[in-house]
Amino acid sequence: MPFEPPLPPRSLRAVRTLALVVALASRVSAGDREASMLAPLTTTPAAFDDTIDNGGGGEAPTLFGTKGTRHLRIYAGHGVDLTDSGNDETVVKVGLSNFIADGLALDLELDFVRTHQVGENAVGAGGSLLFRWHALNDVNWSLYLDGGLGILYSTNPVPQGGTQFNFTPQLGGGVEFELTPRLRGIFGARWHHISNANTSSNNPGRDHLLIYGGLSVPF
Repeated sequence: MPFEPPLPPRSLRAVRTLALVVALASRVSAGDREASMLAPLTTTPAAFDDTIDNGGGGEAPTLFGTKGTRHLRIYAGHGVDLTDSGNDETVVKVGLSNFIADGLALDLELDFVRTHQVGENAVGAGGSLLFRWHALNDVNWSLYLDGGLGILYSTNPVPQGGTQFNFTPQLGGGVEFELTPRLRGIFGARWHHISNANTSSNNPGRDHLLIYGGLSVPF
Protein backbone atom coordinates (compact mmCIF):
# COMPACT_ATOMS: atom_id res chain seq x y z
CA MET A 1 0.00 0.00 0.00
CA PRO A 2 1.22 3.47 -0.71
CA PHE A 3 2.04 5.41 2.34
CA GLU A 4 -0.36 8.23 3.31
CA PRO A 5 1.05 10.83 5.61
CA PRO A 6 -1.02 11.60 8.71
CA LEU A 7 -3.31 14.64 8.67
CA PRO A 8 -1.99 17.74 10.31
CA PRO A 9 -3.53 18.48 13.71
CA ARG A 10 -5.44 21.47 12.30
CA SER A 11 -7.05 19.33 9.54
CA LEU A 12 -7.89 16.60 12.03
CA ARG A 13 -9.71 19.09 14.22
CA ALA A 14 -11.66 20.34 11.19
CA VAL A 15 -12.76 16.81 10.28
CA ARG A 16 -13.91 16.13 13.83
CA THR A 17 -15.84 19.41 13.94
CA LEU A 18 -17.51 18.59 10.60
CA ALA A 19 -18.52 15.12 11.87
CA LEU A 20 -19.97 16.65 15.02
CA VAL A 21 -22.01 19.19 13.00
CA VAL A 22 -23.38 16.42 10.75
CA ALA A 23 -24.41 14.35 13.78
CA LEU A 24 -26.18 17.29 15.39
CA ALA A 25 -27.96 18.16 12.16
CA SER A 26 -29.17 14.56 11.81
CA ARG A 27 -30.51 14.58 15.36
CA VAL A 28 -32.35 17.91 14.88
CA SER A 29 -33.87 16.64 11.61
CA ALA A 30 -35.12 13.47 13.32
CA GLY A 31 -36.65 15.56 16.13
CA ASP A 32 -38.53 17.73 13.61
CA ARG A 33 -39.99 14.68 11.91
CA GLU A 34 -41.13 13.27 15.27
CA ALA A 35 -42.74 16.60 16.24
CA SER A 36 -44.61 16.80 12.93
CA MET A 37 -45.98 13.30 13.46
CA LEU A 38 -47.19 14.14 16.98
CA ALA A 39 -48.70 17.51 16.06
CA PRO A 40 -52.13 16.14 15.01
CA LEU A 41 -52.36 14.18 18.26
CA THR A 42 -51.64 17.23 20.38
CA THR A 43 -54.05 19.54 18.53
CA THR A 44 -56.98 17.15 18.25
CA PRO A 45 -58.17 17.43 21.88
CA ALA A 46 -58.28 21.23 21.66
CA ALA A 47 -60.34 21.10 18.49
CA PHE A 48 -62.60 18.53 20.07
CA ASP A 49 -63.12 20.76 23.11
CA ASP A 50 -64.05 23.69 20.89
CA THR A 51 -66.66 21.56 19.17
CA ILE A 52 -68.22 20.61 22.49
CA ASP A 53 -68.03 23.99 24.18
CA ASN A 54 -68.95 26.19 21.26
CA GLY A 55 -71.29 23.88 19.42
CA GLY A 56 -69.44 24.35 16.17
CA GLY A 57 -69.85 28.10 16.44
CA GLY A 58 -73.67 27.94 16.40
CA GLU A 59 -76.11 29.19 19.02
CA ALA A 60 -77.37 26.52 21.42
CA PRO A 61 -81.13 25.84 21.22
CA THR A 62 -83.34 26.99 24.10
CA LEU A 63 -84.21 24.17 26.49
CA PHE A 64 -87.91 23.35 26.74
CA GLY A 65 -89.48 24.88 29.83
CA THR A 66 -87.08 27.82 30.10
CA LYS A 67 -88.52 30.85 31.88
CA GLY A 68 -90.15 33.30 29.45
CA THR A 69 -90.93 30.79 26.69
CA ARG A 70 -94.53 30.42 25.50
CA HIS A 71 -96.55 27.70 23.80
CA LEU A 72 -99.93 27.31 22.13
CA ARG A 73 -101.59 24.12 23.39
CA ILE A 74 -104.52 22.44 21.65
CA TYR A 75 -105.88 19.16 23.01
CA ALA A 76 -109.07 17.14 23.35
CA GLY A 77 -110.25 14.26 25.47
CA HIS A 78 -113.04 12.07 26.71
CA GLY A 79 -114.13 11.92 30.34
CA VAL A 80 -116.06 9.13 32.04
CA ASP A 81 -118.20 9.86 35.10
CA LEU A 82 -116.65 8.03 38.04
CA THR A 83 -119.97 7.54 39.81
CA ASP A 84 -122.47 6.95 36.98
CA SER A 85 -121.66 4.94 33.85
CA GLY A 86 -124.50 6.64 32.00
CA ASN A 87 -122.72 10.00 32.00
CA ASP A 88 -119.64 11.14 30.11
CA GLU A 89 -118.15 14.25 28.50
CA THR A 90 -116.11 15.38 25.49
CA VAL A 91 -113.70 18.25 26.13
CA VAL A 92 -111.75 20.48 23.71
CA LYS A 93 -109.23 22.98 25.06
CA VAL A 94 -107.21 25.76 23.42
CA GLY A 95 -104.70 27.47 25.67
CA LEU A 96 -101.75 29.83 25.96
CA SER A 97 -98.95 28.51 28.16
CA ASN A 98 -96.35 30.87 29.63
CA PHE A 99 -93.37 29.59 31.65
CA ILE A 100 -93.23 31.95 34.62
CA ALA A 101 -90.20 30.06 36.00
CA ASP A 102 -87.97 27.28 34.71
CA GLY A 103 -90.20 24.20 34.50
CA LEU A 104 -93.32 25.99 35.83
CA ALA A 105 -96.02 27.17 33.40
CA LEU A 106 -99.19 29.19 33.85
CA ASP A 107 -101.90 28.20 31.34
CA LEU A 108 -104.95 30.22 30.32
CA GLU A 109 -107.38 27.98 28.42
CA LEU A 110 -110.69 28.21 26.59
CA ASP A 111 -112.88 25.17 27.29
CA PHE A 112 -115.59 23.63 25.12
CA VAL A 113 -117.51 20.78 26.74
CA ARG A 114 -120.24 18.52 25.41
CA THR A 115 -121.93 16.70 28.28
CA HIS A 116 -123.69 13.36 27.76
CA GLN A 117 -125.93 12.60 30.73
CA VAL A 118 -129.11 11.02 31.94
CA GLY A 119 -131.78 13.47 30.85
CA GLU A 120 -130.99 16.32 28.49
CA ASN A 121 -127.47 16.59 27.13
CA ALA A 122 -125.70 19.95 27.23
CA VAL A 123 -123.08 21.97 25.38
CA GLY A 124 -120.99 24.45 27.31
CA ALA A 125 -118.11 26.90 27.09
CA GLY A 126 -115.84 28.42 29.69
CA GLY A 127 -112.25 28.94 30.73
CA SER A 128 -109.58 27.52 33.03
CA LEU A 129 -106.47 28.79 34.79
CA LEU A 130 -103.94 26.00 35.38
CA PHE A 131 -100.46 25.68 36.83
CA ARG A 132 -98.28 22.99 35.24
CA TRP A 133 -95.02 21.81 36.79
CA HIS A 134 -92.61 19.78 34.64
CA ALA A 135 -91.13 17.67 37.40
CA LEU A 136 -88.90 15.62 35.06
CA ASN A 137 -87.60 17.52 32.05
CA ASP A 138 -85.32 15.70 29.59
CA VAL A 139 -84.09 16.92 26.20
CA ASN A 140 -86.90 15.33 24.17
CA TRP A 141 -89.64 14.67 26.76
CA SER A 142 -90.96 15.76 30.14
CA LEU A 143 -93.34 14.49 32.82
CA TYR A 144 -95.61 17.05 34.44
CA LEU A 145 -98.25 17.59 37.11
CA ASP A 146 -100.97 20.20 36.65
CA GLY A 147 -103.97 21.60 38.45
CA GLY A 148 -106.24 24.60 38.59
CA LEU A 149 -109.77 25.94 38.46
CA GLY A 150 -112.22 26.85 35.71
CA ILE A 151 -115.77 28.00 35.04
CA LEU A 152 -118.34 26.50 32.66
CA TYR A 153 -121.71 27.68 31.39
CA SER A 154 -123.90 25.06 29.68
CA THR A 155 -127.11 25.09 27.68
CA ASN A 156 -128.75 22.80 30.26
CA PRO A 157 -128.08 22.06 33.95
CA VAL A 158 -125.06 19.80 34.51
CA PRO A 159 -125.72 17.36 35.96
CA GLN A 160 -129.48 17.05 35.85
CA GLY A 161 -130.91 18.77 38.91
CA GLY A 162 -127.91 21.08 39.15
CA THR A 163 -127.19 24.46 37.55
CA GLN A 164 -126.11 25.79 34.17
CA PHE A 165 -123.20 27.75 35.66
CA ASN A 166 -120.56 25.58 37.32
CA PHE A 167 -117.00 25.53 38.57
CA THR A 168 -114.47 23.02 37.19
CA PRO A 169 -111.51 22.22 39.49
CA GLN A 170 -108.97 19.97 37.77
CA LEU A 171 -105.93 17.94 38.82
CA GLY A 172 -103.75 15.48 36.92
CA GLY A 173 -100.54 14.83 35.04
CA GLY A 174 -99.10 13.80 31.73
CA VAL A 175 -96.16 13.72 29.35
CA GLU A 176 -94.93 16.05 26.62
CA PHE A 177 -92.62 14.72 23.94
CA GLU A 178 -90.85 16.20 20.92
CA LEU A 179 -92.26 15.35 17.47
CA THR A 180 -90.18 17.94 15.58
CA PRO A 181 -88.06 20.89 16.78
CA ARG A 182 -91.20 23.07 16.48
CA LEU A 183 -93.91 20.63 17.54
CA ARG A 184 -94.54 18.60 20.70
CA GLY A 185 -97.13 15.97 21.54
CA ILE A 186 -99.25 15.94 24.70
CA PHE A 187 -100.83 12.99 26.49
CA GLY A 188 -102.32 12.98 29.97
CA ALA A 189 -105.05 12.13 32.45
CA ARG A 190 -106.97 14.45 34.75
CA TRP A 191 -109.63 14.51 37.43
CA HIS A 192 -112.25 16.92 36.03
CA HIS A 193 -114.98 18.03 38.43
CA ILE A 194 -118.19 19.92 37.59
CA SER A 195 -120.36 21.47 40.31
CA ASN A 196 -121.76 24.80 41.46
CA ALA A 197 -119.69 24.75 44.68
CA ASN A 198 -122.85 25.01 46.80
CA THR A 199 -123.82 28.36 45.31
CA SER A 200 -127.27 26.81 44.79
CA SER A 201 -129.52 24.86 47.14
CA ASN A 202 -128.97 21.76 44.99
CA ASN A 203 -125.42 20.75 44.10
CA PRO A 204 -125.24 17.18 42.74
CA GLY A 205 -121.85 17.55 41.01
CA ARG A 206 -119.95 15.21 38.69
CA ASP A 207 -116.45 13.72 38.77
CA HIS A 208 -114.79 12.58 35.55
CA LEU A 209 -111.60 10.77 34.65
CA LEU A 210 -110.50 12.73 31.57
CA ILE A 211 -108.03 11.15 29.14
CA TYR A 212 -106.68 13.60 26.58
CA GLY A 213 -104.10 14.17 23.86
CA GLY A 214 -103.00 17.03 21.67
CA LEU A 215 -100.23 19.28 20.39
CA SER A 216 -98.03 22.09 21.73
CA VAL A 217 -96.40 24.71 19.47
CA PRO A 218 -93.84 27.30 20.67
CA PHE A 219 -94.24 30.91 19.54
